[in-house]
Amino acid sequence: EAILAQGIFAPHERERRYVGHLWVKAAGQGKLRVALRRRSAAAPRAYLVESELAWPGERWTKLEFSLTLPENSLRPLEPVDFCIIAEGRGRLWVDRALLLPADHVDLFDPDLLAEIRRLAPHFWDGIGPLDERQTTPNIDWGGIDDNFFGINEFLRLCELVGTEPHLCINIGNGTPEEAAAWVEYVNGAPDTHWGARRAADGHRAPYNVQLWEVGNEIYGVWQTGHCGAEENARRYRVWAEAMLAVDPTLELLATGSCQDFVEPYHHWHEALLVDGGPHMTSIALHALPGNAKPLDPHANLVQLWHDLMAHPWRWETVDLPDLLAMAKSLAPDRAVDVAITEWGILGDAQRPQVGNLGGAIYAALFLNMAIRQQEIIRVANATALLHGGCIRKAGPFLYTDPQVEVIRRRGRAMMWSMGFLLRLWSRVCPGSMPWPCAKQAARWW
Repeated sequence: EAILAQGIFAPHERERRYVGHLWVKAAGQGKLRVALRRRSAAAPRAYLVESELAWPGERWTKLEFSLTLPENSLRPLEPVDFCIIAEGRGRLWVDRALLLPADHVDLFDPDLLAEIRRLAPHFWDGIGPLDERQTTPNIDWGGIDDNFFGINEFLRLCELVGTEPHLCINIGNGTPEEAAAWVEYVNGAPDTHWGARRAADGHRAPYNVQLWEVGNEIYGVWQTGHCGAEENARRYRVWAEAMLAVDPTLELLATGSCQDFVEPYHHWHEALLVDGGPHMTSIALHALPGNAKPLDPHANLVQLWHDLMAHPWRWETVDLPDLLAMAKSLAPDRAVDVAITEWGILGDAQRPQVGNLGGAIYAALFLNMAIRQQEIIRVANATALLHGGCIRKAGPFLYTDPQVEVIRRRGRAMMWSMGFLLRLWSRVCPGSMPWPCAKQAARWW
């Protein structure tokens, strides 16, 4: 008799049944078993459960098996040996031997998955009574998240200031089922499972949020569950199907990557257009140039200024036209537009960035570009409403960054232009209104 044994810690308090397989081949005749036994020198062959397998032939053969531990057969945390036992005269070759608890999730330990899921935010962390919400680690940006400002608080803020909400779905360590549940919580009728939960939290009527971004910068290593181009396209397709099954009126934005403009070998947008599915009609981009150095490493700070201020021009004349040309070529069956869900210069405060006049000049250039390209740009959101480009508060003092004045002025100009357009339209075409344009302007400002 020959025994191969490997010590393991079986999660028997959670699951007593184990499944697995062996890859084996043999010469001669014999008997083959697998077993679990106590790891005890006093009783080395005290098997707790055994399963006899067919003796293999001379070709590599996969043999599957199942083992169920008797109830209360082990003490908490008591280790066991997984054994492969051969008897007879002959030779046995063993390649891969796999043993898993029967409740595994695609080979993953469910306890491990549950713990990982608790590491990153999920929408249910921010619902319910404030005093009952758990504090969770913020593994993306460090620190902790007390979940004080949750989904209902955010949507109430949008109601108070009169703006359209824009929600972002977790596709890093979230699931399509979670995304569908979130849509139902926000938009579902009060007699649905999650709609009833929203009603119990104090808001019986559905919020009817239309704009949902599917993922955020999932290409970046700073994001939990970051992935490549093909996986991003697959996730968008699967998440979109789950969300639209709950509310088919949603307007979904797929995660794009401006990195694809300078390193097109990533094929990020190509994968989205080919594999993102029929609901992939809008690509979300972040226009966030950094001010750490000029594009030309040998240039000076004056050239850095020129590079940063030329960024909107580059997007308007090269990057966006190239992206839309690709969309027409790869997805001719649907109209694809872009949503710029973050924009602004980031980096050193001594150089042009969102918190100084250089950032304000960039804001004017960028918004002028966005207004000119409004037929293809459905959203143009500045990054960071609080402490990062718009509003700041220090002690009792609240103030705004310089680019906020640019945003206000562009907003007033846009509303004046829209007012003129609506008056002109009412004279030229009585009884009809250019609502798509009006909706676009309202969404921007």
